[in-house]
Amino acid sequence: MKLPIDWLNEFSRQDLDADYVVEKLTLSGLECELLTHKKKPVIDFSLTPNRADCFSVKGILQELSAISNKSYKELTKTDCEIHHKEIIPIKVNSVKDCPVFITRVIKNYNNKTQSPKWLKERLELCGFKSINLVVDIANLVMLETGQPLHTYDLDTVRSKIIVRRAKNKETLNILDGSQQILNKDFLIIADNEKPLGIAGIMGSLESGISETTSSILLESAYFNYETIMGKARMLNLHSEASLRFERGVDPNIQRYAIERFTQLLNQIAGGENGPINESISNKDKP
Repeated sequence: MKLPIDWLNEFSRQDLDADYVVEKLTLSGLECELLTHKKKPVIDFSLTPNRADCFSVKGILQELSAISNKSYKELTKTDCEIHHKEIIPIKVNSVKDCPVFITRVIKNYNNKTQSPKWLKERLELCGFKSINLVVDIANLVMLETGQPLHTYDLDTVRSKIIVRRAKNKETLNILDGSQQILNKDFLIIADNEKPLGIAGIMGSLESGISETTSSILLESAYFNYETIMGKARMLNLHSEASLRFERGVDPNIQRYAIERFTQLLNQIAGGENGPINESISNKDKP
């Protein structure tokens, strides 16, 4: 994971020096290296599987706060304006596999809007390529909070979202162009008619965001890391989402991530927000 020092400084109560940050984090057990990209200092983190908490700006700030005994500015909480009442019903067949599943319908954003320059540059410094506005915002929120998000073209979703185990030899065309044959070891996101994605790993080609997409279903979930662990390697599918989910994400940040994504999309491209729809099993959260 790569993070520019400027991003950390947006939340720091002191002006962090890049060399100081690298030294302190290295001494605390986090392997990191100072790089320069387009004359800007960037820290490259090589995180071990037991430090899932550090896969984000928020996580690194928490670590620096613990080391220096100095607080940082919390991520700003926001409740976005609600414009309509549409939701997609949720059915989670196994709450142990998925204790938290949250969605929101966002309609009629301006799909002609390109990712602004600041967003593209920030993602580039983190080693990400700009894809489209919706995916870029989702990646930014993931890097900021540690919570992977997934977006579906709303027009491709039928009636209900179902979180379930795959059927034996159930097939799914993945965003990378490959076709995957699944079994009951895999958790999938589906609607009443078809699978929409492999939970915590990658979405389907059919439900992905295209140039004509103007309304989306936004997903923010906590998946049991034991359910996700090793599944990406079995399929030879590696994603930033699976990297985080199989190590364990913060089980209490899903709602914030939905609101943060909504805030950024509204600021850049407008859109009409529906209410947040939640399926939460507190007794199954770690």
